[in-house]
Amino acid sequence: MRASRAIIASVVMSSTLASTLTAQTAAARVLIGGGTATDLRGVRSGAYAVAPSVLWLPDPHVALNLGARGTRFSNSEWSLGGSLGGVFRIHVRGGLALLLTGSGDVITTSYRVNYFLAEALPALEWSRGSFSLWGGARGAAGRTVFESTLLSKARPPTPRSLLGPAFGGRVRLASFGSSGTMELSYREEHGRPDGTPVADRTTGLALSDGRIALNGTLGVRRAANERVTFGSAQLVARVTAAISLVATAERYPSNPLT
Repeated sequence: MRASRAIIASVVMSSTLASTLTAQTAAARVLIGGGTATDLRGVRSGAYAVAPSVLWLPDPHVALNLGARGTRFSNSEWSLGGSLGGVFRIHVRGGLALLLTGSGDVITTSYRVNYFLAEALPALEWSRGSFSLWGGARGAAGRTVFESTLLSKARPPTPRSLLGPAFGGRVRLASFGSSGTMELSYREEHGRPDGTPVADRTTGLALSDGRIALNGTLGVRRAANERVTFGSAQLVARVTAAISLVATAERYPSNPLT
């Protein structure tokens, strides 16, 4: 199955509580939002979601994130999911460092579709001042299970995987005020799920002054069975130290692993 391309729009409220325990830092966050969304079958409808998460920073070179998400659609369907991710950075010498990022996601739904995805990206990063470049290999595996319902029969599980190069960079264009920054980024990924070459190229721009943040991305996918432009826009306004309002819209390509 190919996940449908769609536009997602939502307004969410986040509550963040950060606490420091000796040398360890943990932050808990809850996102509550509503808007329109597309489910794993490609059906688009209104939706609202609750997504708690915990970020743990045991030291400056390690970040671990544990999250969950519950979504209720206006057509009375629902989905529940959990995720686990991590970033590890090992300094080598000078401006060189080894990076390892990994994540896993599990989703179950009321319409009897279950989905699992795991991916890892080891890379080598070079940084100097406000400029950085990185390159590595991205490996990912996904598995979708369609159980039988009153309207459809069960299908055999569909495992898929991909492995290919990934690289990118980031540059800080400007700094202003006590915490304001403007950054430009680029990311490119290649893979061959089911033997079909897929290339995604994405450019991003992020602007923040501590209380308001603007983030935008614009990307293109080139594959034998799909040529599409995708992107996102996000506005984050900090109301208090614990509450932020977020408005976001996104158009995404299909997931080649589902």
